[in-house]
Amino acid sequence: TGTLVDGKADVTIDTEKIGAGTSELTVAYAGASGLPAAQGTVSVKVAEAATSASISVEPNPRRGEPVDVTVDVGSATGTTPGGKVTLRSGDTVLGTGSLTDGSVTIPGDVSTLPIGTSTITAEYAGDPDHLSSTTTADVDLAKGLVNLAATSPAPTPYGTSATVRVSGAPGARGLVYVTNGSDVVGIGTLTNGQGTVTLDKTALKPGTYTLDVFFNGSDQFEPTDVPVTVTVTKAATTTRAKVATKKIVASRTKAKVAVTVSARGFAPSGGKVTVKKGTIVVGAGTVKNGAVTVTLRPLTKVGTSTFTVSYAGNDTALASSGRVSIKVVKK
Repeated sequence: TGTLVDGKADVTIDTEKIGAGTSELTVAYAGASGLPAAQGTVSVKVAEAATSASISVEPNPRRGEPVDVTVDVGSATGTTPGGKVTLRSGDTVLGTGSLTDGSVTIPGDVSTLPIGTSTITAEYAGDPDHLSSTTTADVDLAKGLVNLAATSPAPTPYGTSATVRVSGAPGARGLVYVTNGSDVVGIGTLTNGQGTVTLDKTALKPGTYTLDVFFNGSDQFEPTDVPVTVTVTKAATTTRAKVATKKIVASRTKAKVAVTVSARGFAPSGGKVTVKKGTIVVGAGTVKNGAVTVTLRPLTKVGTSTFTVSYAGNDTALASSGRVSIKVVKK
């Protein structure tokens, strides 16, 4: 509204109410003493308001993690813009959203960005009353966390390779080491977040161990390590024996018995072998590299007899036994 002075009046129009573009407005005069009311029209063109945008990025983003990016758009006239915002990295669209009260938070997918500093662009498309605008911001993307986990299946006998199953973030790849203190007992590869490490079959004596599983890191993921429990049991053995002396004369010949002790994956060393007739020990020896030749004391009974050959086991191998038939002649 306005008041005529010398037949003229200046009227201030609230352009926010009529919006951008050309509008036909009606101008009405209320009349005065001796002057009748009157009205006419006027064409008013309102330009779109200029806008400016700003970006704020969630701090400390990492590879593989969603990052919230907030875009605020203001206008030169103080009006509140609406419309669509697109977030880009080069030609790649990271996310889109629509302004509410001049602001939008976009969960941007930054997994396609390289590690290090990248520039992202927010494009405001404008609306009927506001011009479009563009702004940029730098994103310093750190390597991702692999979230490593490791498990080992049921206890493994000594001489058989234990395995450690390793899992991590999808896309993670690189070398994985399993160590017992300072000793590396297995090396494997993580591929797309999955891998199996086969341990050296004789690296761990029987017992339960807490080993360290170390991921070496890559160009995309930070190095990390986790513990894993591995249990190794004593190995089962098989004891076999045969007579190594061609002719055994009663009360005179010291017969020799060749004994082999076998186990899967290694040849036991250490552990006593005894040869018995009933409860009477007639010879003994110590296994070395899976074998021992036991010299028996002279046997007095003529004929063929069965003897028990027993292996006592050691710190890596279980006990076992076998039998051998020995023929003794009078002369």
